[in-house]
Amino acid sequence: MLHTLNQLPHNAGLGVLVYYGLSGLISVVLLIAAARMSFRYPTSDGEAAQTKNATGTFPVSILVPARNEERVITKAVRSLLQLSYPALEIIVINDGSDDGTLEVLRSEFDLVPGASMRQRTVSCQPVRSLYRSRSESRLLVIDKCAGGSKAGALNCGLDLASHAYVCVVDADSILEPGALDKVMAPIIKDPGRVVASSGVVLVGKRLAAVPNTTGSGLSSSWLERIQVVEYLRAFLVERMCWSSRNMLMIISGAFGVFRKDQILKLGGYRPNTMAEDLDLVIRLHRNLLEEGKDYKISLIPNSICWTEAPSSMRCLAKQRARWHRGLLDVLLANRDMFLNSRYGKIGLLAIPYLWLYELIAPLLEAATWLTILVAIALGFLEWKVLMGVVLLGWTCAALLSTCAIAVGFKITSQQSEGSDFIRLVASCFLEHAYYRPLQLVWKLWGIVRFFQGDTTWNSPKRQGITARPSEVTQDLVAN
Repeated sequence: MLHTLNQLPHNAGLGVLVYYGLSGLISVVLLIAAARMSFRYPTSDGEAAQTKNATGTFPVSILVPARNEERVITKAVRSLLQLSYPALEIIVINDGSDDGTLEVLRSEFDLVPGASMRQRTVSCQPVRSLYRSRSESRLLVIDKCAGGSKAGALNCGLDLASHAYVCVVDADSILEPGALDKVMAPIIKDPGRVVASSGVVLVGKRLAAVPNTTGSGLSSSWLERIQVVEYLRAFLVERMCWSSRNMLMIISGAFGVFRKDQILKLGGYRPNTMAEDLDLVIRLHRNLLEEGKDYKISLIPNSICWTEAPSSMRCLAKQRARWHRGLLDVLLANRDMFLNSRYGKIGLLAIPYLWLYELIAPLLEAATWLTILVAIALGFLEWKVLMGVVLLGWTCAALLSTCAIAVGFKITSQQSEGSDFIRLVASCFLEHAYYRPLQLVWKLWGIVRFFQGDTTWNSPKRQGITARPSEVTQDLVAN
């Protein structure tokens, strides 16, 4: 018995070393691959120009789900109306807002009743009214009963969308002027094979109180700066690598284009899911692989969408707990794909990665710290050794994040002042020393809430949408 206890810290330590060593190796491989691609990847400007010549045959319906977005909805809709892509319609779905969202839309865009709902093909909540803008012929607004999830709102938009491709954009997001041209380029180049195309979501700086004021540099909030690093590393660098192998598992709900017929074939978005973006892409992979289709889900790294970051710890905690609840929900719903050779590299590589290095990572991390505390209490581990290992791990992780920032800047062709880059690098160290433990708690809480049956959405409070970066600054600045 005593021998077993003596061996426990050693065996646990070996397991931790293997797990985190493999995790670090995967991160290094992804970063190196992204760095190589950043020098080979074209700017897409040429493809975007070709896209403009073909847009007559590839019109797009933009779906904008909105709940309690009165502070940001006007700027979001106007930015979409200013996109360079000519063949589009914009459908705003007011998801039972209890603020002034609908009134703002009525006032700003001269809405009048006039549209008619088609026969429903997917599940969604009852629609109260449909409006068309007299000042902007491309704008339609659906006023529906609150459904409690973004998925239900998007299903209503799908029913009204008249074009073969739908683009989902969050109400707190701003697209770069040519973003839709760029993200549509692979679809127009190979429409029979490309079923979905994703842009890249980056965190954007909030406007000052006075409209059209300019600013430079990063947000003064360390919380928002850390999210800049997070989005560059996870939403850009890592997803770009997965996409290169046709294993992209999520197209951000803030900006992505899909073939509408493929979504309808799945029955639309799954109601009440907390991660409708992840759920849809995994179901697309599943269905197309089961049908034996040759398909592609693309990511265009310089097709940029700027989104608002939660600026308070409370809002961020709710968001990350919801994300992890959604991840658990989606993976359990598709658990038969885990290590299933029927789904090829998706079942053998991509799905297991989500399970091992996304879903259960916080559980393993918590178990690691618990084991360390027990080892210290029993005298098997010295504080000096622990601190040395922890500092080494933090340093390596921060260096990887620093490289991800540099690669992200290169891929997106963004410019940054030297002081901003230094502050982002400093945020990398703060992230692992302070922010990561908080993330651990939030994710664990998300798991607990999932098993308690929590399906609430918890929409964050908006501080004010960003302007298009060309109107304010091209710096990377601090969802």
